[in-house]
Amino acid sequence: MQKVKVILIGAAFSADLHADGYARVRQKAQIAAIVDKDIARAKDLAARYGFTDCAFFEDYETAVKAVDCDVVDVCLPNFLHKDAALCALRDSYGLKDDISVSLLSRFQDVFLVEKTQEDLEAVSADICSVLELALQDFDAMRAREGEKLFQDVTGRARTIEALTTRVEERAPGIVADYRARLSAKMAEVLQNTQLDESRILTEAAVYADKVAVDEETVRLRSHLSQLDHMLAQEGPVGRKLDFLIQEFNREANTIGSKCNDIETAGYVVDIKAEIEKIREQIQNIE
Repeated sequence: MQKVKVILIGAAFSADLHADGYARVRQKAQIAAIVDKDIARAKDLAARYGFTDCAFFEDYETAVKAVDCDVVDVCLPNFLHKDAALCALRDSYGLKDDISVSLLSRFQDVFLVEKTQEDLEAVSADICSVLELALQDFDAMRAREGEKLFQDVTGRARTIEALTTRVEERAPGIVADYRARLSAKMAEVLQNTQLDESRILTEAAVYADKVAVDEETVRLRSHLSQLDHMLAQEGPVGRKLDFLIQEFNREANTIGSKCNDIETAGYVVDIKAEIEKIREQIQNIE
């Protein structure tokens, strides 16, 4: 049996329903051409429903003249139906456009618009099915993004931890350097006078107390432990992490203000840089 050849005018949403119908009866009907101003959209429609032998046109007048068809299916907005239908009648029956086609449109009941009854339950089921797939893909994407964020934040936390260790290791050297500078300065000033070693030790002790950062590094390590704990929790933690990062910055700033050492200052700059990167990342965490 010869298949019914169809020209589908329009490739937007409503055309999907029509193309799906033709695909279900492809043994009896085939879409010979699809007309749409967006050729890429027309080709995508044909590919989705397996109509590989379609021709594609940007305007229906050219399509109706070029393709030998049995049916012209208009899938345009309602206000455009009449023009497309008149064009099909004109070219199919050889009517003169300046007389017959324009006259036909003036007679009552020559053209009737019939709205097919849609199966709302089937449409609802299709929408729910597509929505379910979209939500599954969305959840999977969020899970992948969350894993990447977790790896990045924990990696930077380990970097901060290593830099904190360097600050702690450098702290005794800062006091020793100060004591050596103080002894050299006093020897230069007093020259041959005997140095008071106890005075030097007292000054060094006072200085050590001023530059001591052990309390700050202990709190910084505590914050790192809290960060790991929060990241392992289920549920929203973004706001808590935001507050915790403020505490990170407070400890880093205190260490930076206390240190009078170039090497330690470099470690503090690196710590603050990592804290800022973590702060930017947690803006994407609920």
